[in-house]
Amino acid sequence: EDGDEGHFDGSGRWPVESITGVSWDSCIYHLRTRKPSEPHPFPHDAWHVACRFNGGVSREYTPLSTAADWEEGKLDLLVKTYPNGQVSSQFAKLMTMEEAKTESQISFTAIEDQPCWVWVSKPAITIFLPSCRDMPPESGTEAGTVDKVGIVVGGTGIAPAVQLLREVADERGAFAGACHATLVFSSHNVLDVLCLNELREIERASGGRVRVHHTLTQVEDGAAEVDDPWDNAPELELEDRHNHFATLFQPFEPTDGYVGKAEGEAKPFTGRVNEAMLQKLLPAAGPGTRIITCGPPGMQEAVKTIVFKLGHAPEALIELAGTPVYQGDG
Repeated sequence: EDGDEGHFDGSGRWPVESITGVSWDSCIYHLRTRKPSEPHPFPHDAWHVACRFNGGVSREYTPLSTAADWEEGKLDLLVKTYPNGQVSSQFAKLMTMEEAKTESQISFTAIEDQPCWVWVSKPAITIFLPSCRDMPPESGTEAGTVDKVGIVVGGTGIAPAVQLLREVADERGAFAGACHATLVFSSHNVLDVLCLNELREIERASGGRVRVHHTLTQVEDGAAEVDDPWDNAPELELEDRHNHFATLFQPFEPTDGYVGKAEGEAKPFTGRVNEAMLQKLLPAAGPGTRIITCGPPGMQEAVKTIVFKLGHAPEALIELAGTPVYQGDG
């Protein structure tokens, strides 16, 4: 447990410092604990952690926070809650540490028994960079130069994309400023575009090496814009959920406006990801090109078919595990 004295590798119970509602069904959980005893094992690779509650099943999440943040005892997790999800529904019932202290005083129960903790594993590798492979290059061999990356994601699949794009944008990152990346992010509507602030920040700081494009699947081309998209927003139906989710009365609004509203930002595409869209946006096939996908299985399968049709080799495609459509599995 993280409260024990001595060596700490990052695995154990992490307390919840705060919760930011970023959509009607998604929040960022800000976990804070003491500094791990050792450096991050994958400071410039794509990595994730596994989370669980009270000995139950675990699920893997890619942090929005950086490896440097982890070394300071900070972990920010983007979680979309499914009402029947074994793990995500437990996230939706968490308290912050301050809320838990108040409840503990009211109910005369120990803070350790309050739902303000998440069991977190030590960091695990997702893919090694800059090779974009799940295995490190063999000793004495070249990993192969990757200078173009196309990323197609949906929903919370944006979290690993944020990690990758930061490494491309940072001249001191895994790609050493020698790679260009294009992101195609599929969301239902403007309220479901997650991490928009982070994506804008990365793109602006990238020196032109990162390009971000959006498509909205539940918006018809040419449809009139509504004055307030939160007017018709759904609410998460889950008993005993916390009150940090975004709602009409507690909306989350990106700093520079909804997608397509920031200065110089292109209007989003409409409809599902298709061949014409990817042919226009993704880098051309070649030995230095990688295509990375993460999202619902149906979207990933469709993108896989298109990518091969556009001439990309099977070894150029990296499919990261996304969120199953079956809502009881999250």
